[in-house]
Amino acid sequence: MSSKTPAKIRRAVQKRARDVCEYCLLPDIGALFDHQIDHIISRKHGGETKLENLALACWRCNLYKGTDWRLY
Repeated sequence: MSSKTPAKIRRAVQKRARDVCEYCLLPDIGALFDHQIDHIISRKHGGETKLENLALACWRCNLYKGTDWRLY
């Protein structure tokens, strides 16, 4: 599967998250970089690209998590 999240799914994740990082609650507006779509369970661990496994994440939270799941 492509690493790019389909636009329809991306919009659904953004709407659910109300355009804030779902980990630290930083609003996308005014953030240094656009928020990213994060696989909660990464693809390398069998995570799927479906709404239930995706979160809107700021670059810092997404970078911190990397490809492995951690408790904050």
